[in-house]
Amino acid sequence: MSTQWSGEMARVFSNWLTRFAVVGAMLLPVSGCAEEARESAHTDGVAPAASPPAAGEKDKSPGTDVPPALPRKIIYNAEITLVVESVTTVSDQITKLVKDAGGYISETDLASHAQTQRRATWKVRVPVDRFDTFLAAVTRLGEVERHHVDSQDVTQEYYDTEARIANKQQEEKRLLKHLADSTGKLEDILAVEKELSRVRGEIEQIQGRLKYLASFSALSTVTITATEVPDYTWPAAPTFAKRVERTFQMSLAQLAEFGRGFVLFVVALAPWLPVIAVIALPVWLLIRRSARTRSGPRTP
Repeated sequence: MSTQWSGEMARVFSNWLTRFAVVGAMLLPVSGCAEEARESAHTDGVAPAASPPAAGEKDKSPGTDVPPALPRKIIYNAEITLVVESVTTVSDQITKLVKDAGGYISETDLASHAQTQRRATWKVRVPVDRFDTFLAAVTRLGEVERHHVDSQDVTQEYYDTEARIANKQQEEKRLLKHLADSTGKLEDILAVEKELSRVRGEIEQIQGRLKYLASFSALSTVTITATEVPDYTWPAAPTFAKRVERTFQMSLAQLAEFGRGFVLFVVALAPWLPVIAVIALPVWLLIRRSARTRSGPRTP
């Protein structure tokens, strides 16, 4: 009896073990899939760390694609005063320098005082990228007495002017469309045409200012003044005696110029002397008679 009971219990226990094994085998793939799903969801929910861009590669992240800065618009002006031996020679040299720089001479002024002293002024326009090179070449043409450079940043005004032109052009387009679609009275059409004419006038005025800014920021202005001194030699550093000699020569030239001016004044005055005498003589006689009357009769 006990043997039979033991065999029955062993058979029941074996059946339960078999069932647990089957259920475990069925649940194992499901738990693996669930774990993979959880890992996949975790991986999809967290973005991987971004690797730094390679050398030379542009950063594509949002907010970093910034347009390059707009080119600056700067107006450069320079004034150079030289003492030279020959104005004619310097004139040829300046012409060549301006041509090599890709610029042009906008104004030339030459003054000569009876060949004793000549003075010339050139106003030239050269591209901004050749500005410094051109100035350095000019300062080697003679002894520099004055060298002045100034600049004006007109970047903001330039791009503000561009924006104003764009806005006015949009206003012009709206007025043209309104004029084309208008079916109103004649006075309404004339009012639109008057407004259109005003807007076009403002556009032309603003465009003129923009052209000025573009021209003077693209081409710098250099004013060169050269004074000719006879028998001039350019020392590395002018001595005091040389400066005294040069000052004396310039003073003599100015004295000669004053003398010529005084002679011209006398020549211009000569035709008027009879007229002045006719007017002055009666006045002088009247003054003299009046003075005698006030003094009274002389006592014996």
